[in-house]
Amino acid sequence: MTQKDVVRTVEWALLMARLPTQDSSPAGVLLLDSASDELYVKLIPELPGAHEEATEFWRELSQDLMERSRTVGGQQVLDWLETTASHLIQLGSRHSIKAEYPQETMNLLYRQHVICDLEVERPIRQEFRRGAAQ
Repeated sequence: MTQKDVVRTVEWALLMARLPTQDSSPAGVLLLDSASDELYVKLIPELPGAHEEATEFWRELSQDLMERSRTVGGQQVLDWLETTASHLIQLGSRHSIKAEYPQETMNLLYRQHVICDLEVERPIRQEFRRGAAQ
């Protein structure tokens, strides 16, 4: 039995993105395996409507968070996000759950909380834009 086969408590939080003139929306999931202090990151591929500087930042964010995690630990990265992220990104509330396979758990959380939200929000935003243009 490997360490990945053991059921343990993990922490997860949504990474929220907030573009100017828009409400915050879920843009990714961060999951911390406390036993190994490993951080798992899954973000949407791009931020719709973001300006060039924000787009560049977003493209590099996932890799940056994982590199920081390997350097200082996943717990430190989440703590850092909670205390410093406030403009384009914000860390949502942390939640604890039991997981046997952290990567699979993160993918499930991403589908439930990020993709699901995008599928609901996209038609609403398009309808709002059509109404505003009339």
